[in-house]
Amino acid sequence: TLNSSDLIIYGKNQFHTQAVNNDLSCSYLTIMFDMKCDDERLICNKIFHCRKELYKSIRKFAKNISSEIPYSENLILSNFHEIIIRLFQYDYLDVDDAKLPTESQQHFQDEILERILAYINKMICSPINIEELCSKFAISRSSLQTLFKNNLNTSPKKYINDLKLSKSKELIKENKYTISEIAFMLGFNSIHYFSRAFTQHYEISPSEYAQTVFK
Repeated sequence: TLNSSDLIIYGKNQFHTQAVNNDLSCSYLTIMFDMKCDDERLICNKIFHCRKELYKSIRKFAKNISSEIPYSENLILSNFHEIIIRLFQYDYLDVDDAKLPTESQQHFQDEILERILAYINKMICSPINIEELCSKFAISRSSLQTLFKNNLNTSPKKYINDLKLSKSKELIKENKYTISEIAFMLGFNSIHYFSRAFTQHYEISPSEYAQTVFK
């Protein structure tokens, strides 16, 4: 018997049926695939409960299936490889008993996270602080931290800083502004702080990076 968020893999030439034992509704995802495997017994006919990371991998796979963006097929294959690898690793990883969100909860999280990320991207050249995000999107600081941790595996502050540093590389490549101007545009307190953060993140200073781009 499979419970909510469970999955099972059947081997070649196996037959199975699916039925719900009560009046509750149920949705499921069926995937048919060919795979060469040294020992399929490790994952076949075994019930796996979707722990958080496995659940996230399956959600990414399901989301990309409906995508019409070029090269989505490559991404789908990569997602599926990740799912299979996580199943082979299943018994070697620490058990994560964190309760998975319901579909409605996950839909809400996806929606608000998408709005927050769109706002951050739009305002990336302006100072952005956590209190501002909490106020604008009517979310508590702890809930915001949890939202980013569960869905992006990072904190809001680090996400913003990493995005600013990524944007700084784009601006350096444009060769329209000095390093000091870029640091100021992205809301860093000083050129020294920006240079230190850039160097720690990319293991090269902004000026050295500029030299590699335009040499």
